[in-house]
Amino acid sequence: MGNVYKMRKALMSYLKEEGLNCEVKDGEILIEFNESYFSSSINENDGYNECTIMYQCTDEDYAKLDIQDKTFMADKVNTDLENHATVYAYDESFYITTSFYFTSKQMLLNLFASHFEELVNSLNESIDILRSKIEEHKNKQTRKIGFNVDSYKQESQQNETQVAAKL
Repeated sequence: MGNVYKMRKALMSYLKEEGLNCEVKDGEILIEFNESYFSSSINENDGYNECTIMYQCTDEDYAKLDIQDKTFMADKVNTDLENHATVYAYDESFYITTSFYFTSKQMLLNLFASHFEELVNSLNESIDILRSKIEEHKNKQTRKIGFNVDSYKQESQQNETQVAAKL
């Protein structure tokens, strides 16, 4: 299989048969799945055919998170899920990517299906972690100053009482 156009066309036909919206733009296949957008590219590298699938998320709430939360998400997904997809966490966005080499049309379609499923699993896991981290971040921001005043007053009154009793 040496013709990238034919490989791209075969993949697009497969995706449309699966009921997914897809189009070619700037040499990449843009895929809509579950209200998320993925991109796929097919390249020929030194006679080897490679397919890359990628998801990119740029989000305002994600960008506000601490770098520790972002790297925690990427590290957790990359270690907990034993698959070919890799999560990359950056300051303003995160990426999930996977790729594979293939030698025939059937191999392309089979590997695409399994790698795409792995990428979606990594995305779902990433979103779950990010939702909890974003919620934690919002709770930290809405905390009012003085929320510990009552417990502080009780502690100081208790200490004063104990001191008076010792005399």
